[in-house]
Amino acid sequence: MGWGTVVAHRYSWDGASFIVFDDSTWAPTAITSPSLGGIPVSTHDGIAVGVSRERVDALDPREVWDEDGDGSFDQLGLEARTVPDTDSLSLDPPMSRGCAGAA
Repeated sequence: MGWGTVVAHRYSWDGASFIVFDDSTWAPTAITSPSLGGIPVSTHDGIAVGVSRERVDALDPREVWDEDGDGSFDQLGLEARTVPDTDSLSLDPPMSRGCAGAA
């Protein structure tokens, strides 16, 4: 009985997880702890796991996803950077941007 083709692998450690796709350089990352191995993890603006929603909202984040449909976005994008030689279907002008996310 076949179960399909594996296209990605998930790696998890205490406080972090990564998904690596076989045919892509894109690797979604989740940081779920304010530090990894005792080393603090934060964005350039000092956003880390556990900071207030108000502090994130003050940085005018990009609204990414309203997971529960309550009208308040649960995932936000911060510190967007243009990714050369890529295209986006949702940005005008069409260019892709990577960003740190806050959930």
